[in-house]
Amino acid sequence: MLFYRNRQGLVAADVSASHSFRVKRRSVLFDDKPYLSFHVGAAYDVHPDGRRFLMVRLGSASPQVVVVLNWVAHLPGSPPQLAKFSKSCRYSRSACTSAPPQSGGRRGPR
Repeated sequence: MLFYRNRQGLVAADVSASHSFRVKRRSVLFDDKPYLSFHVGAAYDVHPDGRRFLMVRLGSASPQVVVVLNWVAHLPGSPPQLAKFSKSCRYSRSACTSAPPQSGGRRGPR
């Protein structure tokens, strides 16, 4: 299976490469306009099972990335002494500021 994006959305193409490369069937899987897109290269990844995709949803005007160091310390059953080595940092376009991790060290979608 080959995946690509076009104006209609994310497309799955069933291909054959036995004697020569040919496309047997194409189908649009879903509308991909709510997700980040690049002019060159893929702005998504395909799970090995071919049924799930990792994509960045377009949203707020000030996107940020949250990096949690030593996240294992926040898993249930982790020794409490590991938490003192934990640090969370929010990266935005302008700066990085340190912030304590939320309870359980998890950050969900906003």
